[in-house]
Amino acid sequence: MALYNELRSRDFSQVKGQEKAVAILKSVLKEKRLPNAILLVGVRGTGKTSIARILARHVNCEHPTEDGPCGNCASCREILAGNSMDVLELDAASNNSVEDVHTLIKAAQYVP
Repeated sequence: MALYNELRSRDFSQVKGQEKAVAILKSVLKEKRLPNAILLVGVRGTGKTSIARILARHVNCEHPTEDGPCGNCASCREILAGNSMDVLELDAASNNSVEDVHTLIKAAQYVP
């Protein structure tokens, strides 16, 4: 496992420097009013991917807590291992051509 994945935040309580973003997401999740899209922007190293992964696990978690996913249920374990059919991580830096977007749109048409 790569070092950045090994040290990546596992729940919202471990995210540092993004208190406002975490508070907003926690509020949205508490009210169970998840928007259709969430745009995470910022310079490199600000925690965008970590927050997105925590959010994806929380939404799919069988026993979510206030600070995020439980980390113990089957869904959490599958997502952490990268084996979940419900969560697909897309790297915008690698998928930036028109053809890449067409491929992603075609792949998104199939329900897991």
